[in-house]
Amino acid sequence: FKKYFRHEENVGMMPYFVFALNQCLGTYIAICDGDDYWIDPLKLRKQVDFLNKNPDFVIHSGNAIQLSEKLENNGKPIIKETRNEVFTLKDFVSNNNIIACTGLFRNMSFQFPESFKKITFGDWFLYVILIENTKSKSYRSSEIFSVYRIHDVGLMSNLSKLENYSAHIFQITTIYD
Repeated sequence: FKKYFRHEENVGMMPYFVFALNQCLGTYIAICDGDDYWIDPLKLRKQVDFLNKNPDFVIHSGNAIQLSEKLENNGKPIIKETRNEVFTLKDFVSNNNIIACTGLFRNMSFQFPESFKKITFGDWFLYVILIENTKSKSYRSSEIFSVYRIHDVGLMSNLSKLENYSAHIFQITTIYD
């Protein structure tokens, strides 16, 4: 089922992200930005099966290979650990534990805080909202599901790590303090 939406004006990346999430009709949502891609043909099946069997988890993710012309770690897994991990809300306050293009999460009905539409990037904050609203956990498989591309025009390449963390932590502490 595909539906085209034409917006008359550009209201910004995050308001469109919220709009797109609100249009999703399925039980689960998987996000893969246009510059990334999935390489495991069973990625979605593995994740759906896991979440169906584990109702105390709201998110399932995995590892990815980084692809960049400039990095010496090109073609290597982003996450060095080779074990599966479970994360709770406190694990996301100061660290994003999910590579966005590997994630799949339950489609939940809730209101996004108004501040969500004003942040630079939404995946990290989205995971916090999902875990907080469901009082559940996130699971990260050690399996490699995707390729995460890093390039000069990408959003994350243009933010320093300090800006990235500062913006996120400010938003989280403002809402969940």
